[in-house]
Amino acid sequence: MSDRRQFLSSLLLEQEHEKHLRRAIALRANNPRAPYAAVPVDAAKNEIVAEGWNKSPQNPLLHGGNGYHQSRRRTAAGDRLGGTRAVHDRRTVSAEPCPPNRVRRTVSAEPCPMCMAAALWAGIPTIVYGPSIPFLTALGGNQALGGNQALGGNQALGGNQALGGNQALGGNQALGGNQIDIRATEVARRTGFRRATVLGGVVEEECNALFLAATEL
Repeated sequence: MSDRRQFLSSLLLEQEHEKHLRRAIALRANNPRAPYAAVPVDAAKNEIVAEGWNKSPQNPLLHGGNGYHQSRRRTAAGDRLGGTRAVHDRRTVSAEPCPPNRVRRTVSAEPCPMCMAAALWAGIPTIVYGPSIPFLTALGGNQALGGNQALGGNQALGGNQALGGNQALGGNQALGGNQIDIRATEVARRTGFRRATVLGGVVEEECNALFLAATEL
């Protein structure tokens, strides 16, 4: 690919990231106090395949970044994108199957360790987000209760199943709940069985304003 074609391709991809992240921002109306939302995109078609948003008051696992994992969608990989059958507000946009390795997950904020791990387990190769965990942590202050307590270290059982690991007790109290101070890139780096590209800071100022406004509600 020539330099010019590569530049144009990168520019178009950046524009797609921005468009889809702005769609995630628009989903704030579903939970304005905790405007975390996810827009998974079929990277081959640049087409939104589903939408999800934060419902953690009903179920602590239902973060915005995990929303579409709860959708019962048919994919080439069966239930790997469908995830659990937990009740969750979500919207299926496309009826076409989309295998996990073609999904680009666009989220309104950096995924927490749980959401990032879910993406890696599902086999999603690309994560795009706006504001960072440090920004969100600063919004809510830093009320650590003991920090991260390692229970038995990291004793792997059969490869991917860790016994012990880091258990956050309290952590950083921030907008929409607790922020565990572990970056998405760190989760990806420590996941030896999967590789993922993590791209942050997309339309960051717009996303930052979204979360700043939520603090005043």
